[in-house]
Amino acid sequence: MCEKIMSLVRFSYSDQPYVDLANKIRHIYDIHLMLENKEVATFFASSEFDEMLVKVGSDDVLSFKNNNEWLKIHPKEAMIFIDPESTWDAIKTPYRTTFRDLVTGELPSEESLIITLEKVASRLGATDWALSK
Repeated sequence: MCEKIMSLVRFSYSDQPYVDLANKIRHIYDIHLMLENKEVATFFASSEFDEMLVKVGSDDVLSFKNNNEWLKIHPKEAMIFIDPESTWDAIKTPYRTTFRDLVTGELPSEESLIITLEKVASRLGATDWALSK
C-alpha cells in the first residue's frame, strides 16, 4: 500500500501529472480494495503505516538519486491528495474505459474512490515526514 501511495505522490510531481496519474489508475483501485480488508485497515491506522511510509520514502531517495525533489515535500501536499475530486476528474477516463475492460465484476463507484483518496490524504496529514536527505 505504501509503495502505491508514494507512486501516486511521485507522479503528482511529474512533467505530465494528469497523464501519469491516469496511467496509475490501478493504484487508486488497489488502495481502495486494500482498505476494505480489516487487517490492512488496521495497519493503515497504526504507527506501523507511518514507519513504512517513511521507509518507502527513504528508499525512494536512494532509488531516485536525480529528480527526487518531490520527496522533500510532505506526501499530503501531492495534487492527488490536496484536491482529490478535481484530480480524479482529470484522470478518470481510463477508469471508465480501458481499466473497466480489465476488471471482472463491479467496479467501485468513482465517488467511493474519491472518498478513499480523501481518507488517504487525511491519514497522510498525521504522518511525520522527516526524511533524512
